[in-house]
Amino acid sequence: MTYEEAIEICKNSKRLTEQQSKKINRLADNLIYGKRCTDEDKERGVRLYLAAAEANDAHAEYNLGYYYGNGNQKDYERSIEWYLRAAKHGDAWAMNNLSYAYHHGKGVEVNEVTAIFWLKKAAQKGDSLAQYTLYNRYYEGDCVRKNRPLAMRWLKKAAEGGEAKAQYDLSWHYRKGDCVEQSDELEIFWLRKAVAGGDDYAINALGYNYWKGIGVEQDVEKAVTLYRKAARKKNEHAALNLALCYRDGVGVEKNLKESIRWFRLAQRWCIDLDPLEIQDEIDALKKELKEQQ
Repeated sequence: MTYEEAIEICKNSKRLTEQQSKKINRLADNLIYGKRCTDEDKERGVRLYLAAAEANDAHAEYNLGYYYGNGNQKDYERSIEWYLRAAKHGDAWAMNNLSYAYHHGKGVEVNEVTAIFWLKKAAQKGDSLAQYTLYNRYYEGDCVRKNRPLAMRWLKKAAEGGEAKAQYDLSWHYRKGDCVEQSDELEIFWLRKAVAGGDDYAINALGYNYWKGIGVEQDVEKAVTLYRKAARKKNEHAALNLALCYRDGVGVEKNLKESIRWFRLAQRWCIDLDPLEIQDEIDALKKELKEQQ
């Protein structure tokens, strides 16, 4: 489909078919976000979105909302206008982004009631990210009354919908027996789902299970393989686990220099680890290396 053909289809349609919508929006995406796109390409892409939006295409309306909210010259108010149009036409992503906008005050005044309204709309439409966000809100009592049974229902929906972070969190609940009956089998089931979805925390956690033999047959070499996989995603806990492996020579040949390297990476990436405690480990290993010389 050429650009001219796409424009003509939009002009002659009251509503695009699903196939037309996919092709036209993909063409506009390539014009705007292509590696070698020019300013003229971007203008043509926006005109194509606008033409599709005139044909009441919710995907194009969402794409316009995203473009104005994330482009080089952000226009949050215009972004909200397009998200509202897309949401009224049933686009769950637009509903989710409206919720985010009202929660953070992007283009609108902060309004938690409206934020929750659109979040629920998106979740009810089957948006797994919205379902996962609702789980967090109800579990922690963030801008809503705390309701953990309801939180768990949304978490399970999000996990079943393929949201990897939700799958990892659900595995944690089964590990701890928090709000559900403790189950090693279900913990491993959801961990594997999250690993398949690429969640680095899940990859590290499954490595730990193999390390300790929790819910699986103990296999320290497989644990190290999983730690490496998570560490490639800059997971601080996986880097720390690899540092400990090399320090103690478990699952790998003992190598204090390699241990220090992984401790330093864990320190660099740390979010919730204590960098001072990691530094103590590094200093102790340096001392040990010096004594060996």
